[in-house]
Amino acid sequence: MIRAMRIDKRLAAIVRSTAAALLVACGAAMVAACGSEASSSDYESGEELSGGETTVFEVGRNAFSLAARNLKDERRDRFFVGNSFFNRGWVTAPSSTSGQDGLGPTFNASSCSSCHFKDGRGAPPSNEEDPFVGILIRLSIPGEDEHGGPLPDPNYGSQFNHQSILGVPAEGRAHVHYTEVAGAFQHSGIRSLEFT
Repeated sequence: MIRAMRIDKRLAAIVRSTAAALLVACGAAMVAACGSEASSSDYESGEELSGGETTVFEVGRNAFSLAARNLKDERRDRFFVGNSFFNRGWVTAPSSTSGQDGLGPTFNASSCSSCHFKDGRGAPPSNEEDPFVGILIRLSIPGEDEHGGPLPDPNYGSQFNHQSILGVPAEGRAHVHYTEVAGAFQHSGIRSLEFT
């Protein structure tokens, strides 16, 4: 019984010292984080509403999946219909699912959400072996179109499509190669970058 009490006292002392060390570390981290935060004077007036009245105050995984904050009730149905099209997997026409056919002849993915996961930006492959889905390759030739934009390639158009329906050749294959570049980048804490 006495031995068990000594062990309990030692264990309690270890727990107290560990907890104290964690509190000190957390406090130091919080002070450091506060020192690097931007103050309200770093923002321009109105910048807190970067989307104006449509600004949605959500920073989680579903931030881009939400309707605009000021969308009127009578227009919400259109938003949800559009969202269903965005998430729909398309198939080659003609098919038994006539509302979902129309894919091809060339394409990058069979649905918008295949590249824009959770309605966000597409992402490059995480390594050289991953499929090339989520980023877009634009094609152009020298010159400008009637709106001042780039001139599309006369054979392929303005977008490279690496997939195609059965019987139609894809436009080609894209690959990514990463090279890590070491360095110190002021104020970022980043120690290396990868370039393609």
